[in-house]
Amino acid sequence: MIVEFPAHEIPASGVLDYKFVPVEIGLDRDRWVRAYEFDIGDKSVLHHVVAYTQDERQQRQNASGGGSRTNFGGYAPGREYMSFEEDTGVLLEKDMRLMIQFHYTTVGRPVLDVTRMGLYFHDTPPEHALARTAVMNGEFVVPPGVPDFPVTARTSVVKDSYLYNIAPHMHYRGKSVKYRLEYPDGTVEDLLSVPNFQHNWQMTYRLREPKLLPAGTVIVAEGAFDNSALNALNPDPSQEVRWGDQVWDEMFIAWLGISEIE
Repeated sequence: MIVEFPAHEIPASGVLDYKFVPVEIGLDRDRWVRAYEFDIGDKSVLHHVVAYTQDERQQRQNASGGGSRTNFGGYAPGREYMSFEEDTGVLLEKDMRLMIQFHYTTVGRPVLDVTRMGLYFHDTPPEHALARTAVMNGEFVVPPGVPDFPVTARTSVVKDSYLYNIAPHMHYRGKSVKYRLEYPDGTVEDLLSVPNFQHNWQMTYRLREPKLLPAGTVIVAEGAFDNSALNALNPDPSQEVRWGDQVWDEMFIAWLGISEIE
């Protein structure tokens, strides 16, 4: 199924706020998604797209700034498509719509972007319902010129769950990140290491087998930013850097594909 998004005219210069656009899906019944793919109109200006779902209740709540919504999936450079693990899926109810978040940056010339999304469905309901959650830290302050500034984030698992994949996200100063699990019994397990993070190649890392996370497990992310002049992508090594929406700001977040055990 192809979901068409409206075209956007991007000016040659300026700082652009996020755009939130409601998009009707047009389902005739509830469907389970097994994969999705973004067909990006112009990658030079589109920093990311995030697709959220809104049920009837969410559509009536807080319409400004995208309103109440549930994270479904997204595009970032290097991450155009996502095929969910076997026997898993995301439920789209018949009356849901999408709320699409677009983040554009200007490139010195006007650009027309026409992006769309493909949805692939299961024929029968899968065994496990997937949800998207995150581990993140938005409180860091990176000093000017520092080549290896550490940052940490933690999140706790509330219910017994399976973890399927991890999708790290940082901007141009992102240098490295690794993840570990701290189990309720005190044992610790290394999960993933990305020693050379690249903003222009942001992968979703699939676990070879789903990882059982007992309630109370802590997921820990430890990373680093390179705010030095040795970082060729650094917009300005003389600036202090905090969390922010624009590419010259920074983020420290990883999206997690999780299924709670009923």
